[in-house]
Amino acid sequence: MKTNNLPTNIFVATEKDYPELSELWEASVRSTHHFLSEEDIQYYKPLVQDVYFPAVQLYIIKNKDNRISGFLGLSDDLIEMLFIHPDDRERIWQDIIRVCHKRTRFPQSGCQRTKRTGFPLLP
Repeated sequence: MKTNNLPTNIFVATEKDYPELSELWEASVRSTHHFLSEEDIQYYKPLVQDVYFPAVQLYIIKNKDNRISGFLGLSDDLIEMLFIHPDDRERIWQDIIRVCHKRTRFPQSGCQRTKRTGFPLLP
């Protein structure tokens, strides 16, 4: 669903986006969360789609091929999740953060993950 106050390639996610978001989540996790075992990934995979996605306001960014390149999950003023497809990591992360930067904050663990995965921290 498009809203008027978002950049042209950023949308509010709907439930029909969940399967594609789940695929992206898994690709992102496999490329950055090396501490998770295959068993862990399989455990979290249904929870992410069925429990965690509905619990937050999801924003998605689409690439020129209209595929979802990344997503951000907000709860109140807190960024609860941020996942970007490994192929698009360098290109789009700032676009996602820019949408909510002024009204959100990173949890401490999120900042630590940001440092660990190579995404620059915002000033």
